[in-house]
Amino acid sequence: MVGVPYGPSAAYLPEIFSTRYRYTGAGMGYNLAGILGGAVPPAVDAPLTGAFGGLGVGFHLAGLGLLSTLCVLALRETKDVVVETVGAATAPA
Repeated sequence: MVGVPYGPSAAYLPEIFSTRYRYTGAGMGYNLAGILGGAVPPAVDAPLTGAFGGLGVGFHLAGLGLLSTLCVLALRETKDVVVETVGAATAPA
């Protein structure tokens, strides 16, 4: 079940960056999301559990899911975008 989001994200994440920054953008985006997604929720959920019990954690996770869905919906489709070539103007003749 954990592997389900990795296929689409591995295919789509590089598409949202231009070719010049594709590997850097995809790598940084993937790793920063892993750090923030793996570090922040446990730090926030401990006080939420103490204050509101499991319901607080449930609302927190639902909010994160909603935020993720809104972010994916805000991304643009890239299938008809022409990919620019890097260094085309400076290539030797």
